Amino acid sequence: MRGLRKLTVMLGMLALAATFAVGAEVPRKAGEFVIEYPGRKQELLSRRLKGKKVTMLAFISTTCPHCQTLAQTLSKMEKEYAKQGFQAILVAYDEGAVANLPRFKALFADGVSLGTSTRDPVHNYLQISMIGPSYVPKLLVIDSQGMIREQYNGGDAYFAGAQEEANLRKSITKYLK
Repeated sequence: MRGLRKLTVMLGMLALAATFAVGAEVPRKAGEFVIEYPGRKQELLSRRLKGKKVTMLAFISTTCPHCQTLAQTLSKMEKEYAKQGFQAILVAYDEGAVANLPRFKALFADGVSLGTSTRDPVHNYLQISMIGPSYVPKLLVIDSQGMIREQYNGGDAYFAGAQEEANLRKSITKYLK
C-alpha cells in the first residue's frame, strides 16, 4: 500500500511538471485576440495586423521594470522601422493595468499601441499554463501572413540585458524582408 501511495505521488508530480514543460506551438496562426482600449472600444488583433510585415505583440505588467524597458525599446524601434512595415502592440494584463495605463504610456510607451486584457485570455492565447510561475514580458513575433513565428517568456535568454535590443532588431529585420 505504501509503495502504491509513493507511486501515485510521483506520477502526480510528473503530470504537474509536464504541464509546465509543454511549450506553445510555434509557428502557429495568430488567431483572434481582443484588446481593450480604455475609453475606446475593443479591437481585434487581426485588424491591427493588416498591412504590416512584422508585429511584435508584448504582454506586459505596468509595474514591471523589464516591461518598462521593453516598452521604451519597442517605442524607439517602431519609430525607426514603421515605414518598413513594423508595429509594436503592448497589452497590459496586470491587476492595476487600466488605472496605470496613462502614466505607463507617458513614461515608457510613447507612440506605441497600448491596450489591456486579463490574465486568463492572455494565457489561453499564449498557450501557457494557468498554474505555475508566469514571467513578464511575454513577446510574440507575428509575420505578414499572420503567423506567430517566435514566442518568448520574460525568463528567456532573449531578454538578457544588453542582448535584448539586439535580439529584437534581429527578429524585426528577419521578417521585414
